[in-house]
Amino acid sequence: MAIETTYRQMEEFIAPDQEDLYMGIVRYLDYEEEFTPTGIPYVLYFYKHRTFDSEQEFRVLTNRGGNPIIRTDGQERPPESRPDNPSHVNLSADMDALINRVILSPGADDELRAQVEETLDEHGVSAPVVASRLDDPAPHHETYDAELGGAANYEASEEYLEDLIDRFVEEMDWDVWNTVDVIQLNQREKLHPRTVFVECFRYVDDPPDRSEYSQEHLNYEVRAHRVVDGAYQDTFLNDPAEETDAELAEADNPSE
Repeated sequence: MAIETTYRQMEEFIAPDQEDLYMGIVRYLDYEEEFTPTGIPYVLYFYKHRTFDSEQEFRVLTNRGGNPIIRTDGQERPPESRPDNPSHVNLSADMDALINRVILSPGADDELRAQVEETLDEHGVSAPVVASRLDDPAPHHETYDAELGGAANYEASEEYLEDLIDRFVEEMDWDVWNTVDVIQLNQREKLHPRTVFVECFRYVDDPPDRSEYSQEHLNYEVRAHRVVDGAYQDTFLNDPAEETDAELAEADNPSE
């Protein structure tokens, strides 16, 4: 069972008053070729081995007990010196506003679907319940369709990203779908294929305002390309992306 939401909704509706909350896309590494960055608090929690790259994970991290203590010498710390961290932390959330849809686990039957729908109704959550794409690979025509790529681009290939985008757009049935948004996410001033994520969305009805894709809290540059009825419309850039593009244009055309 899984719930589906967006980065903007997670920022807005999960523990909005919690200050020490960290969010980010997990990057998968080939440990024979790459290493996990160090020196930045909590960065270790946003990297995993490439064997897990099918997860396409996004993490929310909170800390209630001070900075983590890391020992590398194998020694046990006496109980009185161990941090008093809780075993788990429950974060408040507006679940109806947070959840866009609920995806059933593979093999789920009608009885389980009914139980899930009843539980959602009891808690005032109006999200639709849909089948797993592992059971039915057909797009979710009744709501929207989405795909994430880039995390497993180990060869740092521009062709990898272009093929992902081209396939998503070319598979469109414009009699069903209205709009495609292709979102390019990269860390500020780091325009490199290995560190670019791509989100692809298909919409039946009117798509969201593209400013909603601007996850400044994640420190990403956002370039949102829109295709309507098979024709490219335009590209929305958030402020960090505009700043980088302006700097690149100036570098290509320096003033006299």
